[in-house]
Amino acid sequence: MTKNIPNLRGILAVMGGVTAGLGIMYLFDPQSGGERRAAIRDKAVDLSNDVRKSVYATGADLKERAQDVIQDATARIPKLGLAPQPSPARTSSPQATGKSDHRAAN
Repeated sequence: MTKNIPNLRGILAVMGGVTAGLGIMYLFDPQSGGERRAAIRDKAVDLSNDVRKSVYATGADLKERAQDVIQDATARIPKLGLAPQPSPARTSSPQATGKSDHRAAN
């Protein structure tokens, strides 16, 4: 594309510079620039608050859905016969036999 217009990069650079200059002039205008910057700041704060509320609401919704899935799965386990079997009770504890558990010492 640049072969057809030899100075395309230079033209785009000048246009970008002019656009940036106009934007800076618009925002830092001595008469109305402060109002424009305040309006932009207010919109940015409003947008930030909206995003924060949306993220919080989405997180709360996902938490509720996850709890529903867990509750549903927990309710289905006995029906499927997948309930964990109780482990056999120990007949003696390490304290009763005087033996110490080597894992507890580490």
